[in-house]
Amino acid sequence: MENRRILVGSISYAIKAKRLLAKKGILAGIVKETDHTEGCSYGLSFAEKDAYRVYTVLADAGIRIKTREDRP
Repeated sequence: MENRRILVGSISYAIKAKRLLAKKGILAGIVKETDHTEGCSYGLSFAEKDAYRVYTVLADAGIRIKTREDRP
């Protein structure tokens, strides 16, 4: 199964996003990205099949996505 990653910035936003997604039945894990140009950033890893729903839930909650990455 393919995974997708997105960066949301702080650990606080990553935790909030993970909780929101869990309430919608979407499994996601928190990831720490250290090779991002702005220092450490946090994000989420989730199944490719859930991508549209993830973007929709986060947008509706006002959680800004910093980058979208297509790597596992």
